Amino acid sequence: MLNSSLSNIFEITLLSLFPFVYFSLFILPVGQIVCEYFLRSRDSRIQIVVGLGYSLIFYSLLLTLLLALSFSPSVMAWVLRGVTLISLLYWILRGGFFRFFNRENVALFSLFFFYFLLTLSVSSFPDLNYRNVSADLTQRLLSLPVDNIIPYNFSRYILESISPSRIDIVHLWKASDRGPIGGLMNAASFLILGIQENQNWSEVSPGLYFIYQALLSYLNLFSFLAVWFVTAHVFGRKAASISLLILITGCFYFVNIIFSWPKFLMAYFVFVSVFMHLVKINPFVIGVMMGAAVLSHDAGIFYVAGLGLLFCVEAIKNVLKNKLKIVSLKPLFLYVLGYVLINIPWSVFKKYYSAPSPRLLYLHLFCDTRVESSNVPLLEELKYYLANNTLMEILSTRLGNLYYPFDMSSAFYITEINLTVSEYIVTILNNLPGESFHRFIWGFGFIPFLLIIYSLIKSRKLEQSKKTILLTLFFTIFSALIFASFISGCSGNTTNHHWAYPIFLAAAFAVGSLFSIENKFNSIFVKFLLSFSVALNIFTSVLYIHYHSLIRPVLHGTVAYFIFQAVVSFLCLGLVYCLGRCESQKEDEFLVNKS
Repeated sequence: MLNSSLSNIFEITLLSLFPFVYFSLFILPVGQIVCEYFLRSRDSRIQIVVGLGYSLIFYSLLLTLLLALSFSPSVMAWVLRGVTLISLLYWILRGGFFRFFNRENVALFSLFFFYFLLTLSVSSFPDLNYRNVSADLTQRLLSLPVDNIIPYNFSRYILESISPSRIDIVHLWKASDRGPIGGLMNAASFLILGIQENQNWSEVSPGLYFIYQALLSYLNLFSFLAVWFVTAHVFGRKAASISLLILITGCFYFVNIIFSWPKFLMAYFVFVSVFMHLVKINPFVIGVMMGAAVLSHDAGIFYVAGLGLLFCVEAIKNVLKNKLKIVSLKPLFLYVLGYVLINIPWSVFKKYYSAPSPRLLYLHLFCDTRVESSNVPLLEELKYYLANNTLMEILSTRLGNLYYPFDMSSAFYITEINLTVSEYIVTILNNLPGESFHRFIWGFGFIPFLLIIYSLIKSRKLEQSKKTILLTLFFTIFSALIFASFISGCSGNTTNHHWAYPIFLAAAFAVGSLFSIENKFNSIFVKFLLSFSVALNIFTSVLYIHYHSLIRPVLHGTVAYFIFQAVVSFLCLGLVYCLGRCESQKEDEFLVNKS
């Protein structure tokens, strides 16, 4: 038994390290090369965080071009291998590789790897055997729906030359119902490795699905890197380490990194796009990055509107200032142009190869759950909705959606009567994991939510440039709640997994800002709340994964399974501490001078 456990621990560690290194060498070079050239006057942290997105866009467009030219999978594989090898060699020979992996980034990527390893170890239930990782197991482990296999099946269209019109991506879902970037990146990864699935549709092979699970976790963790580099650039490494700590211990974040839908990849693109606007990077590029957010997951459209609104406000100010000169509208025009151009290939695919079913659109706009609505025109669906809902009901639903993410009462709502105190506590503990997935105030944590409010109040003590970045970034991203609330026709449709992913990054960024304000009382008070928040976040995460799950790992997992996760978790916390502690006086002076 002991030998088997040690063997599984060795296997899961080694086999997590292989894809981690492979994905890093495959994905990182192209974007970093481009950013070192076009953003060479910028801070290296800006180059790195933007370069991550550039790489994904490049490989997605390259694979799209190869598909449009009707190349066979074997030809596409050799083209991708050649591009990857050439870009890697160029990056190394020009010194970019060694500049990238400086002391700060080595520590950061060590934390990145161990958190990545932690997510894969949880997926390898019940005994750390990587062969156990599958779509079905992950769904049952996290009590979530079928969405995690959608990018995997999308990649199979490419790898096996299957027409999307011949078979639905999953039951009642079309290939175009979800963005393609996750599937394109998995297809590119599999082509380079020379592997493909041989099982029946929607079934997976042990080992192959592990590679896919690892890739989607890796891509979702770009959000983790975005929070670090943006917060470190604005507020310093100590603040960045706090932002990471509050983010990675959060139950909602941890669950969604494990579950392989690319929603936190979408959050990365949104968060970085808004930051790029605040540091005056070309609006066309920002539009492209925002387009990539929507191509990662459709919920990104709410944030396209939020940032677009900011561009509109700035355009109006410029028009008034410049007396209606057309140049005032140039940033807005470039932003829209970048967004439209990056979406053209996907729009062509949807028109000619896989027309999306309106069922999902009608579900969110009109709360219509009828399967037959797929064949109903939009105008007829709108008439049906208005005929079955009064104006007051429609307005009430929208206002309720605004309040839904902050409603704490449902966690304490219990239908049973005559419960003892211990039964009441157990019932609340049963409610809490579900609430942490659905409502922002529980998903981010009630105490961290108070820290967000405190950070926004305390922002008046920040230097003006930092204050502007904090408030503009936070409220621009948070404005998506308004769009999501008034578009959604269902009551309670502003559940976290429909819209809120970028908010978690902006919220962690806001909490980190508190640690750039020098005040002894503030420091003691905030540290106490932070420590309590982290402990509560970890407790909720353990409760959700190990107890709330449909398959109850707490009852069926091996001892090695839990001990390994505990050890890796402590390593992660230790690395976060080290990242914050090693901030130098030189960097403090640099940040003050920069401001």
